Formats: sequence, structure tokens, C-alpha cells
Amino acid sequence: MALAPVPDDALQETVSLYLANGNNQQKTADALGLARSTVQNRLTQAARKGLLPPAVPAMPGFEVTRLQTGPRGTTIEQRPEKGEVFEIPDGHRIKGVSAFIDPDGRLRGQWVKTREGEIDLDTIVSQVAEALKEHEGRSAAIHAPEHVDDDLSTVYVLPDAHLGMMAWEKETGKNYDLKIAEDIIKQSLDRLFRSTPKSGTGVVLSLGDLLHFDGYEPVTSRSRNILDADGRYPKVLKVATSILIWKVDNALAKHERVIVRILPGNHDDQSAIAVSLALAMYYRNNDRVTVDEDPSRFWWWRFGNTFLGATHGDMTKMQDMPLIMAASRPEDWGASKYRVILTGHIHHKSAIEQGGVIVESFQSPAARDAWHAASGYNSGRSLSAITFHREFGEVSRQKVNIV
Repeated sequence: MALAPVPDDALQETVSLYLANGNNQQKTADALGLARSTVQNRLTQAARKGLLPPAVPAMPGFEVTRLQTGPRGTTIEQRPEKGEVFEIPDGHRIKGVSAFIDPDGRLRGQWVKTREGEIDLDTIVSQVAEALKEHEGRSAAIHAPEHVDDDLSTVYVLPDAHLGMMAWEKETGKNYDLKIAEDIIKQSLDRLFRSTPKSGTGVVLSLGDLLHFDGYEPVTSRSRNILDADGRYPKVLKVATSILIWKVDNALAKHERVIVRILPGNHDDQSAIAVSLALAMYYRNNDRVTVDEDPSRFWWWRFGNTFLGATHGDMTKMQDMPLIMAASRPEDWGASKYRVILTGHIHHKSAIEQGGVIVESFQSPAARDAWHAASGYNSGRSLSAITFHREFGEVSRQKVNIV
């Protein structure tokens, strides 16, 4: 611990009393009305400044660290001078230390290695909340549409947007970055909103991996696979939040009621929850919007005879989902006639029907990154909206291909 600096005149007074008391620290402390440890600290500082006779200069590269009085008089201990205080960069943590040791076993130098550390959920929420400020007041001015059909609900599916992912056309076939992703998603959703019916209820459903990475490090949080990233993490969060607000606001202009569910994926476990909490805070005074803040990896909702479910798809197999649905919500299962589960993760269109349940996955609006391109994946890109009737189940579907 660094010693609190003491003025030279106080140091000189302490030294004078110390010498007058026969180099006895306790007597010096009693005379000054101080603790013995305080006197010892003062004498150490005096020795560093050459105020303590006999003058014993510290060796080059060393500093006086301790004075001790004994039968042989005062002894002075020295050690290598301390360097400047090392400050860990913001958002980093120490990863390791490399040392250079000379043949005699002495430390001659060291290198402290840091890397950007994991970011906590509270920090993520605060950063997303900051992104909401520019949208304040807009949603409240959106009027409910006239003549909606309360027997219809439309689900706008947003699977695997991977905002913050970088792709280079010469390497992957298509360019993709934060700005391109925002433009593509908004343009595609705009086409969907113009083609869907005026359902009484609109559902804004993100199937996970809204963000490409979940912190300042461009890696997957579990496997720590290195990712091709575009943009700093707070910037990606801001764009993701802005896109969702834009989507919900457009849904408010089209539908009487809007339900929002942001599911986590393997790329955005924490960020998905943070975006969901931020949207709940943003729309907290809007009676027409319900943000489902459930932090689980599953979404369940029954609309008349249709029982809907959704999950990202990285932790459960498609063929296992019908049994999970039945076990999770037995009352909704029993009260429904049409059962559908929506998933993402695999970035291509696939569907199975098992036990009377249709489980399907969706194409991603994102371009391929370098890894998927090198692995030969060639799935199409699109966004979809599905409309369900309260009595008859699915009645229409709109799809916008992305080229």
C-alpha cells in the first residue's frame, strides 16, 4: 500500500525526535502522540528523501521500504522500485502475465496480457435503454387502425438476423454489415406489412440470434468461436433496438394489438433478454402493446383453436418439440386443434409433422459469413409473415425473398 505523503517539516521533526530518543521508534511515537506504525512510515519516507542520517542512499533501481531498530542500530531494507500503476483498459480483464527472468532468477520485466471481458446484463440493459431515448414519444402518436378482423392474428417472424455480422462479397458471395442488415430487414418488413391482412392482433416474434455476438468480444458465448464482426457492441445493440421499435410501431399502425417476444439464441443469450426488457420499459404506458418478458428459451401462445410455440432451435431437436409443447402447456394442448412450432438456428427452410404438430424452421435474412460460405451452405434468404384464423388455423402466408 502506498504511504500517505507527509510534509518535509513534519518528517524532519520526526527524525530529530527519533535521534534524540536513541533511535527508539516507540519513544518517538509517544513524544509525538502518534502510533508507532505512523512513526515508522514517516521514517521510511524520510529515508527515501535522504533526511535520515547517516545518509544511506538507495541502490540504483531500488527504494527504501523498511527501517528496523535493533541491538546493532538501524537497518534499512530496500527493494526494486515499483513501476507505474497498471490500469486495465475499460471492458478488459487480465488474461495472463508473461515474465522475463535473468539467469540469476531475478525479474527483469513482465508483460500483462488482457482481453475484452464478458459484459454483464445490467450494463447491456443500460446501453439499450440509452438507445431508446431517440424514439421517445413516437409510438404514443400512432393511432389504432380502423376495421380490423379480430378473428385473425398475424405473426411476423424474424429469424437469425445476426446484426453485427460482417461478410465480404468476394469471399462469401454477398456483402453484409450493420447498415446493410438494417436496410434489408426494414425494406423486407415494409413489404410484409403492406401485404398482410388487417388482423386484430400482430405478433412481433424474434426467433433468436438477433445479434451476431453477445459482448465486446466477437465470439460465441459458449463455444467461443471467433466471428466476423462489424461494429462496436453498443452500436449493434442500438441498431437492434431501433429495428425492433420500428417493427413494433409499424405493427401498431396495422393491428389493434401487438404482442412482442424476443427469444434468445446461441449468439445472443444475454442481449436478447436485455432488448426485451428495454422494449417492455419503452412500451410500458402503451395499452396496445404487450411485451412478453419471459426469459426462457420457449414461447407459447394459444389463439382460439391454434396453439403456437417457438424456440431458437439450438438446444432442442425439431422432432422433440411436440412432446415439449404438450408437457409444458397441457391445457392449451387439449383446447387446441391446430398446433404449430416455429424455429430458427439452421438458416434454411425445413418442416416436419409429428403427433399432429407442424414444426418448421425459417430462412435467415442474413448473408453467409466466411465459415458458412467455406462450408458450402447455400440456403436462400427471406422473411415471412403467417396469418392464423381463430377457428380455422393458418389461412395465409406472405414471404419476401432477399436477393
